[in-house]
Amino acid sequence: LEEAAAAAALRAPGDGEAAAQPATLLSLTDAILAAHVLRRCPIRDVCAMAGVCRRLRRTVLQSSGMWEALFERDFGTHAAAGVRKALSQRFTWRHAARQMIDLSGLHWNKLHARVAPTIRPRCNFALCAVGEKLYTFGGEGEGMTAQGDVCMVDLAATAPQWQHVETVGESPPPRWGHTLTHVEGDSGSTLVVFGGCNPEGALDDLWVLEIDGEPMPRWRRVCAARAKARARTWHSSCVVEGSRLAVYGGATMDGTLLSDLAVIDVLAERPCWRVIEAESEGKPSARLGQSLVSIGGARLHMFGGLASGSRPGESSHSDETYVINVDDDVPRWERVGTAGPSSSNDSVGRSDAAQVKPLGDREHRPTPRYDHACLGLPGGRVLIFGGLGQLGLQSPMQIFAITPNSAAPHWRRLCPRGTPPENAWGHSTHLTRGLNVVMIGGGASDGSDWDLGTIHELRLVCAEPEARSDAATRVRPAVRKSPKQWRALHAEVPVIRSDGDGSGGNESGGETSSGAGGSGDD
Repeated sequence: LEEAAAAAALRAPGDGEAAAQPATLLSLTDAILAAHVLRRCPIRDVCAMAGVCRRLRRTVLQSSGMWEALFERDFGTHAAAGVRKALSQRFTWRHAARQMIDLSGLHWNKLHARVAPTIRPRCNFALCAVGEKLYTFGGEGEGMTAQGDVCMVDLAATAPQWQHVETVGESPPPRWGHTLTHVEGDSGSTLVVFGGCNPEGALDDLWVLEIDGEPMPRWRRVCAARAKARARTWHSSCVVEGSRLAVYGGATMDGTLLSDLAVIDVLAERPCWRVIEAESEGKPSARLGQSLVSIGGARLHMFGGLASGSRPGESSHSDETYVINVDDDVPRWERVGTAGPSSSNDSVGRSDAAQVKPLGDREHRPTPRYDHACLGLPGGRVLIFGGLGQLGLQSPMQIFAITPNSAAPHWRRLCPRGTPPENAWGHSTHLTRGLNVVMIGGGASDGSDWDLGTIHELRLVCAEPEARSDAATRVRPAVRKSPKQWRALHAEVPVIRSDGDGSGGNESGGETSSGAGGSGDD
């Protein structure tokens, strides 16, 4: 910081001038300190500087332009554009940045969208967000009929309504259990469909939908130059740095679980599949229903799933957390941690199970589950909630967060405000504009899993004052009281009289204090 301050505040002395004295942080003006020093720091460090002294606190609290630059740098232009709409005198860039850092503004909201009569009810479809527009493809209709249409709703509209998207070109076969991923290229936004199944069997084809095509969105099949990835369903996929698609796990139609990881650049001139041959030691077991998200660069984070056991045909719910860098010369799965004793079934037959330390207290760690919702947030953070566990459905009111790239990663349980969905398994979930998590479909007892019109939204940033309390997301730490507060608190405590034998009672002859069984001094 001192080097940055010196470079910003000092100039080389001219002839006859005395040499400039070394600059310190407090010798700089507020403008230079905010523009040339604090803007280069992580947001957490900037927040910590506000507690050093009054001078730094004033600079940190009053530099609105600095907070806007920090927010856009760390969370992206789309998220910053969404915050600008909610700015007010009581909700500033500093409030928004703090909520994104400590996730203290989580708030469930329920939206409703009209559904065009021509759109059939379905489940097990795939969802993807492009800005504030949601796209779905495929799904399983009544009587296990596979759907193959594309639907879209604009959440920014005054009256959102699901409508069919007219496309040109050869369209992919109908399916369910597939993945739909958004890739941003030079020619605009592209949706990528891979895998899935229909009554005829599992699929291994790869398709892209150029939604910015003229005169209307165009389908195009991606033909790999080399061998195809294995046909599968109930797998997971995500985008890795640019236009590369990573696919992991899943199952074949005969129930065989898969454990391979494959990557392909869908927008390359000659796309080809690259199977990641990771080291066998420490490699996760085959599984389906797991989550896979990008956590920065070429690093991927995988959690949970229904994993194969040590015996043939055996499977169990998993709570394992793994990371891998697909650009390493020899990619290797690294197990970040385990959810403690509850994961003993998943660690059967694994030589590395005893070497992994638990990540946080048991109540703050997710239990083993699969088919859960998982989101990758800016800064390499991961949110997990819902799913199907050993004891049944997992509550969407309990959200777990972890930063796998940190020096000491650990799970943290968050409790958002608002009314959450009844269940959160089998849902299609995506992040819109980096600020809101939208969830559609899934398992629900009232049949809403077939209704596209019911949209559950988890807001990461909330401008309402009542939703900006830390108590909404974590246990409030012990507050250090002043001597005056302690005297006032002591005055409210009933007086305990000692009769010399160690027993005591209050003035009114009521119950004694739980700690009054000691000596008379107590």
